[in-house]
Amino acid sequence: MKAIVADVMAELGLSVPESMAGIAREPVPSEVVERLPPAQRDMDGLARRLRRWGAPELAVQLLTEGGLEQTESVCASNRLVEAARAGAVWCCLAGPVGAGKTTAAALWLSKVPGRGGARALIASERIARLPANTVHTETRLEALVDAAALVIDDVGRRDQAQGQGQQGIELAPFVQGVLCERYDARKPTLLTANLDERRLVQILGDDRMRSRWGEVGAYAAVRQVVRPNRRGRA
Repeated sequence: MKAIVADVMAELGLSVPESMAGIAREPVPSEVVERLPPAQRDMDGLARRLRRWGAPELAVQLLTEGGLEQTESVCASNRLVEAARAGAVWCCLAGPVGAGKTTAAALWLSKVPGRGGARALIASERIARLPANTVHTETRLEALVDAAALVIDDVGRRDQAQGQGQQGIELAPFVQGVLCERYDARKPTLLTANLDERRLVQILGDDRMRSRWGEVGAYAAVRQVVRPNRRGRA
């Protein structure tokens, strides 16, 4: 899509960034969007929405440039979209590093039904590390609770969790709180994790949280690694 955008910008006499990456980072001028083929306009609109929702740039590019291959993680994401439509409130897409979970989660975010327009994708680490008792934190958590659809990426890592009870490490309190309030509002939430379902249920927290997973949870696991680990961690 970036090559087509560059061509249209050149035709209109607009300055084209020297690097094609610059086109991905900068908003595409409205006069350029109007000249794009309908399919490309749709992709540009999707890219804008995904960036606004917090999707990583790699996920945006994979979802909007030349279509997305039907990898195992994408197929699992589509199954979880159907699960949410059928009433699942909490979904989990699990698999190893490099399986394309975050990209598939962004795809889920773009497809899953939800009330209202705001959607968000955020790393569990960012929620867990919010400072306590600040206006900024309260505002941020309220926005996550209110989102029509939410992805909490990469849950269950040891450095994001707290506590060493009988069941082992549990999700940080802020993450648990967001999940609970979204359960009460019946708003769809997708977790990505490198955990099997038994371990996921363990880290949710108390018996009430585990019971809710049994009531409204949907789990899909992927095993295929489709690209190297670009984050430098497991």
